Amino acid sequence: MQATGLRERNKARRRAAIVAAALELFAERGYDETTIADIAEAAEIAPRTVLTYFPTKEDIAMAPVDDVTDRVAMLLRERTAEESPLDVFENWLRGELLSEEADPATHERMRRMIERNPKFIGLQMARVSEVVAEFTKAVADDIGVDVNDPEPGIAVAAAVGIMSYIKNLPIDSDRDGTARAAIAYLSGGLDRLRDASGTDRLSE
Repeated sequence: MQATGLRERNKARRRAAIVAAALELFAERGYDETTIADIAEAAEIAPRTVLTYFPTKEDIAMAPVDDVTDRVAMLLRERTAEESPLDVFENWLRGELLSEEADPATHERMRRMIERNPKFIGLQMARVSEVVAEFTKAVADDIGVDVNDPEPGIAVAAAVGIMSYIKNLPIDSDRDGTARAAIAYLSGGLDRLRDASGTDRLSE
C-alpha cells in the first residue's frame, strides 16, 4: 500500500515536471519551435516517458486547463443533495484554487505561454466550454429553470469571471476575502432567480 502511494506521488511529480518544463519552453521559444525531445531534456527524462504521460504536445500545453475542468466536473457530478452548484464552486475556489498548496507558478507559466502562443486562447476556451455547459445545466436545475433560459448562463459566466479575476490578483492580496465577497454577491443573485422561478411556477 505504501509502495503504491509512493509510486503515485512519483508519477505526479514527473507529470508536473513535464508540464512545467514544456510551458517554460513554449513561452521562451514558441510552441511550434519546441520538440518533445526538448521537453524531455528540460525535464531530465526520456522522450518516450513524456509520450507515456502525454500523447501530444497539445495535451501538455493544455494540461493545467484540463486538470481544472476535470476536477470541477467531477465535483459537480459527485456533489451531495444538500450541495448547490455554487457550494461546489465556492469550495473548489477557496479550498483548492486559492489554497496554500496551489502553485501560482503554473498560472504564470500558462499566462506567458499563451501570450507567446495566442492560438491557444481558442483551444483553452473550447476545453473550458464543456465544464461550463455542465455547470450551467446544474445551475438551471438548482434554480428551477430551463437550461436554455438566460439566467443560468449569466450566473455561470459571472462565476467564470470571478475565478479569472481572483486568479489574477497579486498573491499577497486578500484573495480569499475577495472570493467570499464575490460568492456572496453571486449567491444573492441566484437566490433571487430561484425565488422568481418559484413565483412563476405558482402563477402558472
